[in-house]
Formats: sequence, structure tokens, C-alpha cells
Amino acid sequence: MKASVAFFTLVVVGPALAGTGAIKGSITSASGPVRDAVVLIEGPSLPARDGAAHVVVDQRDMTFVPHVVAVAVGTTVDFPNDDPVLHNVFSASPAKKFDLGMYDRGVKKSVTFDAPGVVRIGCAVHPKMEAFVVVHTNPHVAVSDANGSYTMTGIPDGDYDLRVWHETLAERRVPVKVREGEVRPVDVRLEPAH
Repeated sequence: MKASVAFFTLVVVGPALAGTGAIKGSITSASGPVRDAVVLIEGPSLPARDGAAHVVVDQRDMTFVPHVVAVAVGTTVDFPNDDPVLHNVFSASPAKKFDLGMYDRGVKKSVTFDAPGVVRIGCAVHPKMEAFVVVHTNPHVAVSDANGSYTMTGIPDGDYDLRVWHETLAERRVPVKVREGEVRPVDVRLEPAH
């Protein structure tokens, strides 16, 4: 089965940063909308912002919430335990290996993600708990919602590769042109990974 990408008529955007445009669309598969797909544009790397807010991945109801986050290189992610049981947060991923050890309800431990890549997060106590931190070098990134929708704004004029990652579906790359004051609609259909 071949993957498909749909491009539609451009829409003029309201107030935006001068010289920037937007990309908006949906991510689908054969079974419908795809939630938790990370959509980003490949472009020039930017250094991490000093003093950026921490991102939180909670441990609640024996689940990591949210399941997928996309963060810039240099971002610190906090892992609070809000369950009445011990948890352990770890990763053996090449982009970031760590083990925060066991900790109880009300305790928060943190990790700074300093290299790009996909980091699978697990709990050694509860093997069904799983999350993903997708670390990127470009500020233009979004995670699709329950309807498969995503939006990225403030993108400088240019020609880019739009990259879509999902934990169980094949990654896709799609060329896209971004023009000032325009919203470029890009819908991407993902196929099963081989």
C-alpha cells in the first residue's frame, strides 16, 4: 500500500510574526485519526532557550500522562509520582539512558534531555507503563490530538521537510513550502511499520 499526502488550497492567516507562515493538518492511518504523532519540520538547529519552563510527564493511574511529549534539546522533564504506589522511571534509549530509581507518591524527579532522538520511557515496577519523549533541535513541532489534528505557527519562509513520527507506524517525510502569512494545509496518512 502506498502512503498518501494531501495538499489543499492555502488560507490567509490573521496576525502572525512578520515573515512567517503556518502548517496545519491531520494525521491518519487506515484505522482513522492518529493521536500522539509528532510532527516537526527539519530546519536549522536552534540552541535551547535559557530559562525554558520544565515539561511535566505525570505518573497517574498507573499511566504516564501525557503519553508523548516533544521537547527541544536542553529541556528538563519532571516526572512527579501522583500514584499511591512506588514507581521507577528509566530509559535505555540511545538518545538518553537514565534510571531515577524507586520513588513514592509526592516525589518529583527530573531529567534534562541533551541530545536529539526518540527516548522511550518505562517503569521497572509496572512494565505496561510507557511514554515517549521526542527530543528535537528545531522549535517548530506539534503532537497530534485525539482527532489527529496538529498546527505549527511562526515558521520562517522556506522549503522544508515535514517529518511525522509515531511509535507504531512508519515514519514519513514530506516536502513542504511555507510562505509568509499563509497556512499550508498538509494531511499525512501513515502506514504500518514494516
